[in-house]
Amino acid sequence: MISNFQLRRCCGAIALLLIAACGDDDEPTGVSGEATVASAVVTDNPSSTSSSGAGGSGSSTYSGTLTGTVETQISVDGQSWVSLGQPRAVSLSLQSTNNSAQLAANVTIPAGTYAYVRLVFNSGLQAQVSGTVGGTTASGTTIAFGSGQVVIQKQIQPVTVSAGTTVRVVWDLNSELWLTSSTMQSRTAASAAFQAAAYAAIIVS
Repeated sequence: MISNFQLRRCCGAIALLLIAACGDDDEPTGVSGEATVASAVVTDNPSSTSSSGAGGSGSSTYSGTLTGTVETQISVDGQSWVSLGQPRAVSLSLQSTNNSAQLAANVTIPAGTYAYVRLVFNSGLQAQVSGTVGGTTASGTTIAFGSGQVVIQKQIQPVTVSAGTTVRVVWDLNSELWLTSSTMQSRTAASAAFQAAAYAAIIVS
């Protein structure tokens, strides 16, 4: 026969197993519900007043405008993406600390831990550049990015966005790294260099 003591021990063990099982089914604390992306912006801040672009052969002092239609997205795993609104037409000043383009504002997203962001540019992305880049001088030169869609995808430091949290998504295109003398001469920017140079982050407000 089972003693009362043994019965109590068995019941206690079963209760602990049930509690553990229920705990496994619960969502992690702070990642259920919805959060808000207050803004998503892209800039092209100069890293210095006179910089050498990758592959350049001298100082670069230039200005210009990047134009295109772009959509910004975020992801927890780099596979499933949450769009922050519809694609927007942007006109962004290159090498300007005082200019940024807003890509999204006040967008509701699922709470979660996000580790990837990307910009999806529709075909037709281009830059108009004037000045000196790596020893090459230009005046209103048009730089194309190919004929198709251009995607900049970055893996970032994971950020846990809790329910009710407000965050910002920020981008810096760092044109001083992809706008080079050879780019100016060929009038075509390499998508790989464009992607590698970009910086992105999700910032909890």
